[in-house]
Amino acid sequence: MTNLHTVEKYMSTFVQTIEPTATVEVAEEMMQRLGIRHLPVVSRGKLVGLLSESDIKFYRNFVTGVEARNAEVADVCKNDVFAVDVHASLEYVLNEMEERKLGSVVVLSEGRIAGIFTTLDALAALSKMLHQEQGPSH
Repeated sequence: MTNLHTVEKYMSTFVQTIEPTATVEVAEEMMQRLGIRHLPVVSRGKLVGLLSESDIKFYRNFVTGVEARNAEVADVCKNDVFAVDVHASLEYVLNEMEERKLGSVVVLSEGRIAGIFTTLDALAALSKMLHQEQGPSH
C-alpha cells in the first residue's frame, strides 16, 4: 500500500543549489533575488551541505567587512544535512523536523536533489489536508 502523504507530494521542486566555493555574498544575493531561504550546497553533483538564511545571519553576527563578503559557503553552511527520499512519509519528515528543530529537509531521488521541503511547505500541506478533511471554509 502506498502512503498518499509522501514528502514528494508537498515539496518545492524548484531547487537552486550552490557550490561550496561560492562566496557567502553571492549566496545571499541569490537567496534575495530568488526569494528563498535555503540553498543546498553541491559539489560534483553530490549534496555536501545546506546553507540557510539564518546561517548567514548567525555568521554575520561574528564576522563583518571584507572577511564576511569573501567567506566561502563551505565555511558557513551546515554539513550534517537531513535528507530523505521522495517516498518518505510526510509524518516521518514532520516528526524529524520537529525533533531536530529543522527549517528544511533536502529531498532526494536516486541520490540526486529532487526538491526541498520547508516549514512553509509543511504549513501548506497541513492547510490542504484540513481543507480536504473539513471541506471549504465559509
